[in-house]
Amino acid sequence: MTLMAFSEARRPQSAAQGLRQQLRNLPYVAVTEGQRFGGRPQHGEGARTKSVDKASESIAHLERMAERGDLPPVCLLLRCLQHLGSLELGCVGGDALLWMVSPVLEVARRRIQQDSHERFALQAEAESLRQTVEKIAMQVEDQQCLQQRTQDRFEALLKRHEQQLEAFRSEVTALKRQRSDVEVKRRQLDTEALAAERLWKAELQQLEEERWSLEKQLENLEEQMSSLAAPRQRAQDRCVELTEKLELLQPDLQKKETLRQTNLRIEGEIEDLEREIAQLEKRKKRPSRIGMNAKQHKKSTLR
Repeated sequence: MTLMAFSEARRPQSAAQGLRQQLRNLPYVAVTEGQRFGGRPQHGEGARTKSVDKASESIAHLERMAERGDLPPVCLLLRCLQHLGSLELGCVGGDALLWMVSPVLEVARRRIQQDSHERFALQAEAESLRQTVEKIAMQVEDQQCLQQRTQDRFEALLKRHEQQLEAFRSEVTALKRQRSDVEVKRRQLDTEALAAERLWKAELQQLEEERWSLEKQLENLEEQMSSLAAPRQRAQDRCVELTEKLELLQPDLQKKETLRQTNLRIEGEIEDLEREIAQLEKRKKRPSRIGMNAKQHKKSTLR
């Protein structure tokens, strides 16, 4: 956009110089000297068109907002700049429109400054966010490394557990096989034990009968021993009596010899009685042949 500034305007020279400076500071705006006319500029009604009225209304609104200290919206500022671009300042009476340029450019400058400050703030915030993102990225990378190490450790642990589980499964299979073998042996042993128990009960019944028979025999032997005890005692008393008589009849050798023979005979009888008593005692202590056979059969069965 090209704006033409006239040196002979109604506003003061300092204001014109400041306006030129503001225009030069704007990008894409070239300030050139306007055409000089001899005498005063013309202010005809023909210069005021409908577009100029709209521009004047918009710029006046913009100027009022600027005087209140409010920053006009961007849409209003753009509309005012479009109006400035459409003004024909080089025409007759165009100097009367120069008052529209300053407030629009001032608001534009303020807007640009504010946008610049906001841009700097956004840049600072963006830099802070970038640093934060880098820091977070480093933390994420460290966390990923830690997570990877943890995952590797867990995978190794899981693999070791799977190997142990496989070993346990193999061991369980072997134990199940052993248990099956043991169950078969147990059933076989139960069958053998049942048969042995039946045989043992039969042998026990037989042994009970033998015991009852031996008890009867023992009672008979005890009765016989009790019946032989009196003759033995009498024989012993007789032997003592004869011994005493032998001692009294010592001078008489004939009688002594006779008594000696009698004593020998009596001692022989006593020995016979003692042997008979010993035989009876042996018969009492010795088990019967049937009982011995039953005991030997039971021992062979248990083996």
